[in-house]
Amino acid sequence: MYNILIVEDEVELSHLYVRLFSLCRYHIKVVSTGKDIHAVITDYQPDVILLDIYLRGEDGRDICKEIKQIHQNIPIILVSAANQLKQMADACGADDYIEKPFDIYNIMNKVARWGKGYEN
Repeated sequence: MYNILIVEDEVELSHLYVRLFSLCRYHIKVVSTGKDIHAVITDYQPDVILLDIYLRGEDGRDICKEIKQIHQNIPIILVSAANQLKQMADACGADDYIEKPFDIYNIMNKVARWGKGYEN
């Protein structure tokens, strides 16, 4: 099954993600910051990364750019309620985006689509 790395600083939303993706038997790792993100990625080897844009004291777009410099092959899905989210995702190299509030089926489908074996 897929390894999903979730970068989210809102505890309630992190718990929702864990419950949601556990139902599909995904392996989930949640971090609340981009600190040491390359070490986390190397250790966990995620198939997909869900990345919130607005983290306390950090910008998810910068984290996305940093990840893509070294781990270009790992799909990143930005998650935010921000306006112009598509443009933000394109500008920082994210592979996809999900607008908050999100539809559970939409987020599940996107994660499944971008997981291992996804073909463009």
